[in-house]
Amino acid sequence: MFSENLITCPTLIVRGDKDFLVEKRHTLELSERINDSNLANIPFCGHYVNKE
Repeated sequence: MFSENLITCPTLIVRGDKDFLVEKRHTLELSERINDSNLANIPFCGHYVNKE
């Protein structure tokens, strides 16, 4: 099980707006659970944001 409270550094969560594998609500929940995190929802991208 993942323990978000172990993350102690600034965190950037990146998600493609057209990602069909990871729902937007899950990334929103994760960003709320990690202190000092930011969420970047990249428009026109799918699951492989770094390749698109």
